[in-house]
Amino acid sequence: MKPAAAPSAALSKLTERLGFGPQPRSLAAARWALIASAPAPIVLIGWWRGGPIEHAPLEALVPTLAALLTLMGAGVLLPTRPGLANAFALLGMIFVIAVAAPALIASPPLALMLGVVLVVAALLLFRVVRRRRNVDPCDPPEHRLHAFRGAALSTTLLWVLSTLSRSLHDDTIGLAGLVTSASISLALLLAWVLVSFRAYRQSRGSDTPRASQLVRKLVILAGAIAVPLWLEVADWTLTNVADALASLTILGLIVLARLDRQEETQGGGLWDLILGHPSRLLVVTFAILCAVGSILLALPRASADGTGLPLSDAAFTSVSAVCVTGLSVIDVGKVFSPLGQFFLLVLIQAGGLGIMTFSTAAMRLLGGRLSLRHEGAMAQLVSPEDRSRIFASTIRLIAFTFSVELLGALMIWLSLVTSGAEDPLSAIWSSLFTAISAFCNAGFALTTDSLVAFQSSPAILHIVALLIIMGGLSPAVVLIVPRWVRGRPVPPQARLALITTLVLLGVGFLAFLAFEWTRSLGGLDVGDRIHNAWFQSVTLRTAGFNSVDIGSTHPATLLVMLGMMLIGGSPGGTAGGFKTTTLAVLSLGLIASIRGREEINAGRRRISHRSYFKAAAVVGIFLMMAFGAVIALLLTQDMPPRVAIFETFSAIGTVGLTIGGTNQLDEVGRGIIMVCMFVGRVGPLTLLMLLSRETKTRENWKQPETDIEVA
Repeated sequence: MKPAAAPSAALSKLTERLGFGPQPRSLAAARWALIASAPAPIVLIGWWRGGPIEHAPLEALVPTLAALLTLMGAGVLLPTRPGLANAFALLGMIFVIAVAAPALIASPPLALMLGVVLVVAALLLFRVVRRRRNVDPCDPPEHRLHAFRGAALSTTLLWVLSTLSRSLHDDTIGLAGLVTSASISLALLLAWVLVSFRAYRQSRGSDTPRASQLVRKLVILAGAIAVPLWLEVADWTLTNVADALASLTILGLIVLARLDRQEETQGGGLWDLILGHPSRLLVVTFAILCAVGSILLALPRASADGTGLPLSDAAFTSVSAVCVTGLSVIDVGKVFSPLGQFFLLVLIQAGGLGIMTFSTAAMRLLGGRLSLRHEGAMAQLVSPEDRSRIFASTIRLIAFTFSVELLGALMIWLSLVTSGAEDPLSAIWSSLFTAISAFCNAGFALTTDSLVAFQSSPAILHIVALLIIMGGLSPAVVLIVPRWVRGRPVPPQARLALITTLVLLGVGFLAFLAFEWTRSLGGLDVGDRIHNAWFQSVTLRTAGFNSVDIGSTHPATLLVMLGMMLIGGSPGGTAGGFKTTTLAVLSLGLIASIRGREEINAGRRRISHRSYFKAAAVVGIFLMMAFGAVIALLLTQDMPPRVAIFETFSAIGTVGLTIGGTNQLDEVGRGIIMVCMFVGRVGPLTLLMLLSRETKTRENWKQPETDIEVA
């Protein structure tokens, strides 16, 4: 029996040394993250050195190879020799800096970014090593799961960085490095699936829970479908293989985020951590939607020529659609096939309403039941006053949205057909697309010049403007309008939203009409000037459509537009910005301060100081984010300051208007604008949720009061 036991003992020892034995889960994730990120210098040397590795000088090849070997060695030594592994990792980071030296010298922002990334990575590794003695009594499948997660995160980051490299697709060795990283991640995923199935088969007939049988099958099914879809039309080139393997890795990472059932039932685990907090749930769902949308829009069948959209273009368009912004680096009407346009429209609709609204309604319609944590998160988003009305509020929201969009599409279709602009059949799709894009305040259009072709069609302009206003106000406020018109009492928030919206629309209309009478409106007759000035006043706050040439507007008009874009729409609507009610609260506070009052009143109601502080915090953070994004754009892009400022404000306000800056962006600039769009969409909602949380206050005593001179 002893000879038979020897192979088993040797296999167990090898398994433990590979990081699958009883050890901290974070250690397994960290070691395979190091191993999967080891090819990074080879993948990125084309970006750092201005050419593929084959043309790099010897002084660049030596630190590149040294960085690869030291990072790989750090991952191998981490479980058994953590001190030596730390030294190897730090040495590898030094070699990475040596490889990137020319790019770092030429670009201080890149040097700052790389320095921050390396410092954060070193701190995380130090924390993992410090806590390595806290052994988790987990089964091998769970350690494989965390090993895959660590490797998959490294592969994801490496894939994103590789798309920013302009010379990557000409670098065969660099692509091979990306394939190696993705293959390591997928091998760990396959090992986890096989071991999990084996554990499940051995536990049949016992009381052991059937851990995650359904999700494992979904992983295999998704993997079997994703690669053929990605490469269905494209050739089997190294570039396509690298993109397919990396996208499959990301897909597996997204699916496996739902796996840890045991921790979830005990109040822990990644998924339960997300579900337990509405702000995290909101950010994660939007991020997942952006990632899935990028893959869908990059499919060969989604493009008109059948070759597939470049990943950077697909990702930018997906983020812009999900965040209902409207900025685009492509002509969506010409580049996308009907299937691609349908994918884009689904992303716009899901981003406008919120993916969680759809998931909640679908679960209830299919007979599912929300967990208490998910119910609490949804209550803060849909019906904070009464949890029992979550489903009713969600259904009312969806029904109102679809009804308005269909009615708007019908009115646009009638206008197109009666004016002879399009034939009845082709006008159906363009009408539906425009109506949904307008109500969701997305700003995407199937025509190259947005709505400039309809600047002499007042019916279409006013229909689209009405859809934009209704989407920006929110269904709750729109349904209250009849009561408000009849003079009946309405909630203070709805009244402030309606009054502020009317004031902003009037100010924007008069300003645009006066400033642009002889400029962008100069070639139109008097009636069309009035119609287009009103339309631009409606759309410049968040929608992103344009019926005149924005690039030829007066600088004074651009300044007014910057303010309008930051304000945006109303809470609960599809618009972005820091919201009309925020502006109303700050304005009322300013009036109270000028009059020497300590209370802020809105009609017969007193606005709490907490609401005023929240409004000030939202505006302050918005301005700081915009200021930082403008600096980042000016440091990395070669464009005039006015163009950079306008592009940033348009992105962070999820407006979508541009004066030519979008087409001037390189890969780094696109990344900055994508972050602005994402933060502008989910940032205000997340911030409001965090500020709305109940905090513990000390009621027994207060700090002494003092006055500070501020002027």
